[in-house]
Amino acid sequence: PPSPDNRTPGSTWASFLRNHAPEILAIDFIQVATGLWSRVRYRFVLFGIEHDTRRVHLLGVTAHPTHQWLQNVVRSATMAEEPLAGRRYWIHDNDGKFQTLRRLLKSFGHKSVNTSVHAPDMNHLAERFVGSARRECLDHVVFLSENHLRRVFQEYLEHYNTERPHQGIGNVTIGPWSTSTSGEIVCDERLGGLLKSFRRAA
Repeated sequence: PPSPDNRTPGSTWASFLRNHAPEILAIDFIQVATGLWSRVRYRFVLFGIEHDTRRVHLLGVTAHPTHQWLQNVVRSATMAEEPLAGRRYWIHDNDGKFQTLRRLLKSFGHKSVNTSVHAPDMNHLAERFVGSARRECLDHVVFLSENHLRRVFQEYLEHYNTERPHQGIGNVTIGPWSTSTSGEIVCDERLGGLLKSFRRAA
């Protein structure tokens, strides 16, 4: 269960997630290989997913997720004008790369909430997104560089956040969508047809 300082007596993990959904951001890393042959290098993609809306944000891409890099990411994401500024609780697993996150978030007025060891279901939205991103995009592309990975991932996020329906929010898209039932059905494609979505023509 959540630590005593993050919950009221008698509450459960499920009730904590439900009651604080508008304030929760779940974060995780996706490890992706870039390059060819002997020049293959691994990059780490850090993302955050809002618990209430399911919207995903790219927080950063790096080959070396150091304390200084993570500090810059947290500082940028929690600035007053940023959309994640109001996300008070950041849920993450026990990956060693998050060791300094609790102190960093506290210094910016937010809270780090660790999941239990070997309990991926406690960060289920982030884990589900990792699977979706790999199945729908990352496993189908050979990334030649970090910039290439960043461009493709941002394109996938645009599809994920504005075009792809989500069962967890009533099988609708996160972004603006139309309820029109008339008009020609149009297929939009991204990444050379790897990602497809359908809509009614205006």
